Amino acid sequence: MPRWDLALVLNALMEDPFEPAKKASLKYWTLKTVFLLAITSAARTCELQALDVRDEYTIIRDRSASLRLNLEFVPKHLKI
Repeated sequence: MPRWDLALVLNALMEDPFEPAKKASLKYWTLKTVFLLAITSAARTCELQALDVRDEYTIIRDRSASLRLNLEFVPKHLKI
């Protein structure tokens, strides 16, 4: 598998079609957010999939948003 350059990827996320933010589509905002979340967390793929956007799991503030895992989610390493 070829190596990839994180700096190159991050620089690309600061250009069109991801920026300027006001012109970026929801599709590109979503792709950028999911990618940044994945590389900055130690979460497994299944944990990222368990993030829930329903009102009871989401806190939105002026400059941030917090998503919580769905309470029905059972991490793979806890399954018996």
